[in-house]
Amino acid sequence: MGWVGQLLVEKNKLNTEIKKLNLGSGKFPKNGYINRDLDKDLNADIIHNLDDYPWPLPDNHFEIIEMDHILEHLVDIKNQCAEY
Repeated sequence: MGWVGQLLVEKNKLNTEIKKLNLGSGKFPKNGYINRDLDKDLNADIIHNLDDYPWPLPDNHFEIIEMDHILEHLVDIKNQCAEY
């Protein structure tokens, strides 16, 4: 559980064995993924604004990263790409 803080893992009941990340889950969280969204009213595992750095995610952990309809909402796309 070293890749994220213990509190984040416990609070969100995250499975650290999951190697797939869905960055903008919105109303469609994916099974088998850690789902992240900005809207606290949606069913995401992590609520986080991608414009806030650093992201509460590990380096070199995920094998698959998916994002749908995200780029148009970002303030600084260059910095976002550096986080990937």
